[in-house]
Amino acid sequence: MANQNDRHAENVPGRWYVDASCIICGMCGEYAPETFRASADGTQNIVFRQPVTPQELEAAKEAMEGCPVESIGNDGIWKFEEPVKCVNEVGYAGMDGRMLEHR
Repeated sequence: MANQNDRHAENVPGRWYVDASCIICGMCGEYAPETFRASADGTQNIVFRQPVTPQELEAAKEAMEGCPVESIGNDGIWKFEEPVKCVNEVGYAGMDGRMLEHR
């Protein structure tokens, strides 16, 4: 299981990350190239862009499930899967906390 306390420094902030146990097999980049790529020094893969669309989330989940060393985690900063409706119905917050729709 991925350890969020051992996240690679090049992961972008957010729920999804790759930890230091990555063996850079490249599988995650094949499943979800819009989310994962090699780090600058080429020693492991990182999350360079958080998945947002349903297709990107599904691809990231498949990469996480297929990771041979379980280096991919999705328990980072944001704890919700789908956009969350604001209590006061002002708008909807997206995966990265940005306002998506004003009501």
